[in-house]
Amino acid sequence: MLNVISKYFYTIKDLKIRQIIYRFYRIIKPRKFTYADQCNSLINIDIAHIDVRNSSMIQLYKHFYFSDLSFFEFEKKKLSIVKACYVYSEIAFLAYPNSVRISKIISLYTSDFNSDYSGCDFLKKFLAISVSGLESNIEYETDGNHLIANYEALIHYYVFMTVDRGPVFHYFKCLLKALNEQILKDGFHYEKSHMYHRVVLNHLLKIRKSLNYIKFDVGVLDFQISKMMYLERFISNDKILIGFGDSVTGLYSFEEYFLNKRDFENNIYQQYSSQVDDCLNVSLLSNNGLQILHMKSSGIVLFKADKYFGALNFGEIKAKNVPGHSHSDELALELYREEYRLIGSVGVSTYENCPERLVQRGCVSKSTVFDCHASNHSEVWSSFRVARKSTVELQDIIFDGANFKIKAKLVPAIRKRNFFRKVTIGRDFIRVSDEADCDFTSQYIIDESVKYETISSFEKSHATIFNTFECSGVNKEQLKLFGSKQLATEIRIVL
Repeated sequence: MLNVISKYFYTIKDLKIRQIIYRFYRIIKPRKFTYADQCNSLINIDIAHIDVRNSSMIQLYKHFYFSDLSFFEFEKKKLSIVKACYVYSEIAFLAYPNSVRISKIISLYTSDFNSDYSGCDFLKKFLAISVSGLESNIEYETDGNHLIANYEALIHYYVFMTVDRGPVFHYFKCLLKALNEQILKDGFHYEKSHMYHRVVLNHLLKIRKSLNYIKFDVGVLDFQISKMMYLERFISNDKILIGFGDSVTGLYSFEEYFLNKRDFENNIYQQYSSQVDDCLNVSLLSNNGLQILHMKSSGIVLFKADKYFGALNFGEIKAKNVPGHSHSDELALELYREEYRLIGSVGVSTYENCPERLVQRGCVSKSTVFDCHASNHSEVWSSFRVARKSTVELQDIIFDGANFKIKAKLVPAIRKRNFFRKVTIGRDFIRVSDEADCDFTSQYIIDESVKYETISSFEKSHATIFNTFECSGVNKEQLKLFGSKQLATEIRIVL
């Protein structure tokens, strides 16, 4: 009982007041679905028995995003889309799927018809209802963080569907306030998920396009985008998606983002590059064909040489009010040859509230070091919750004349022990040494082709890496090295 109370207390204490109020409000007063009735009053809909209550989350997403529809397909399918959006489904009432629908409809609306709005009364009414619902519930959920997407939808609406510019100024100001909270001083999104970093960047790139349509001053926004772009320019490979946090290949299609990104880099980025270099809280080191980028606010360390690219999560959880997306992946290692992941995490295969997601958020699914008796560093519980958080300190980054050496210390949240991970980075090898003042496991989810040497006892088993959100996977090895207070573990990876 005390353990349960403790989990709720440490989860709730980091939430915003409005999140707590909204959560209790929804417990006391469950959602009532009025949107279907409103739509019935607007257009004669022959409501069929479409039961989306038993559909999986990914099937619902496909219903609600309809991102692969052209405008004409939308016109043909609009009745079934209204049913899918509004009939029976709890998720239809949430702000985020609502904002995605708004943005997508306006995108189709403007790209296929330009300024010819004749014959589109249905869409105007559909959007007016959706915007009214979104404005009354911008973002109160604890399971996710979609504030930027919600502001994007409202800005699109007031730019293209009305002549009133007051709301554009208001929501742009709200957007900048949200960015000041969510974008860390090193330019990384505070959820420390590369996938969500790119998602947010794409939202911002689309917002600036809309604002340019009405000749709105986007200089402040361009500067924020340029700061976020610094990470992408260091990686310099669009096919690499770093697997920290809720990052999973296949959940989002980034084709639109890559087009928008290249356009921004070619035409805008250079105007802000010197300012970005001066203001970001980063340290860029280069020697002997090796490059190290220490992102000091997030604790992320990126490194690359001719043969490989890698990342270390030597920082703590930053988005403490977004418990649904946080993972216990402190001290985790990711390693790539070109875009091919050699070492990483198992990945995320589901956004359902289920045991699989809980396991995938924990240390046992990461390439990290953990206590044999209490595996998670941070207290990940349920599928979308985290209570107590670990503390991490990057102690040293030095160059010894040939290689870079990076060392970090971690103190888990639950069982207070000291863990040390030291990574030596050479031009054609990586060496990882772990120490702790307890029995521990150093784990690596590793490709079978990787050549390595170890100095401690180990065991191997098979692991499935989820490389698409549809849960198809590829086989890897789960390599576990066992250490103790008297025995360090070490692995040397030849590249």
